[in-house]
Amino acid sequence: MDLGTYRSLTTAIFAAAIDPTQWPLALARISEHVPGANTHVFGHDFRNGVSPISCVHGYDPHWVALFDQHYGAMNPWGEGFFTAPVGSVLSAEEMCPERELLRTEFYADWARPQGEIIRGGGGVIGRSGSTIAVIGANIPLRYGDRLEPRWLEMIELLMPALRQSWTIGQVFVAGALERLLLERSDGPDPALFLLSEAGTISFRNARGEESLLSQEILRCDARGRLHFGDGRAQQLMAHMLRDLRRGPVHGFLQLDHPHRSCRVQMTAFDPDQVPEWELGLFLGIQRPSLLVCLVEEAEAHDPADALMATYGLSTAQAEVALLLAEGLSLREIAERRETAVNTTRNQVRAIAERMGLSRQAEIALAVARHRRPG
Repeated sequence: MDLGTYRSLTTAIFAAAIDPTQWPLALARISEHVPGANTHVFGHDFRNGVSPISCVHGYDPHWVALFDQHYGAMNPWGEGFFTAPVGSVLSAEEMCPERELLRTEFYADWARPQGEIIRGGGGVIGRSGSTIAVIGANIPLRYGDRLEPRWLEMIELLMPALRQSWTIGQVFVAGALERLLLERSDGPDPALFLLSEAGTISFRNARGEESLLSQEILRCDARGRLHFGDGRAQQLMAHMLRDLRRGPVHGFLQLDHPHRSCRVQMTAFDPDQVPEWELGLFLGIQRPSLLVCLVEEAEAHDPADALMATYGLSTAQAEVALLLAEGLSLREIAERRETAVNTTRNQVRAIAERMGLSRQAEIALAVARHRRPG
């Protein structure tokens, strides 16, 4: 590859970093230099066994559709990338030995009918959780000896630019996704999660990460699946995940905890404003997905705690002060608390002394201020 070609291709690759919709064009430009190769960029999720093609060049659309619908899940080359570090470039033989490939349904029903496209290879350009992003080529066997070395050498040279472009693109796509999710969420500063049908977390925002770290309301298990500590919320989420493919699903739940409450909203997510292939390539997100939105409301305001903290009242004195602010007489307060009237009268005197006041009306006004949060 000469310097002019290198500059032209890296320019196209970095244009895709700023605008992910330019990836198909960048792939087409790369493919021009290995005529006869069918090229692709895709994300492969090893946890769910999903490997949808994100963008392609040179393939018949019929075979691309079959790959997405069926054969992607059995892609024998995908496993070869699982342990490969980002930046690795592997030949088709290194990904899956040919003798093993020839025994597979994938070869018999997908690769062979397309002209035995069993040569080529690719490189790992990024990794996000259990998903890797790969650029690769399928080359007909009859052209393999001539085109495969050229393809692998070119990808090796372009790999630094490809990796940087994918990393930048991931930031852009994640930002666009979070803005879209925030528009569909209920409440300020929500913890956001996108879940696959298996319940694995494919995306979470910074607030969601904080919620997982605290483990007060929910947690993530060893397989990357989201779990609620509350049985009702866990049951609702299981129901929503089970019905994802049956149509639109919506669920809402209020979780009450000491001194705070949480609103949980669950709904099917259809990213109509972010292309599906971008979500798969950069974030490992596939349809259908479940959006889980968690809004932790402000700490419940306890006026008794405020009175005790501000004036040094005892628990009993704070209770009396609050009842006094409600307009109850000393006798009514005594009856409510099942104590003697004289005991209540003495408590009111002690309250007035601690608060630096002299009249019951002044106590009531001061207490009213502590009924308001903030």
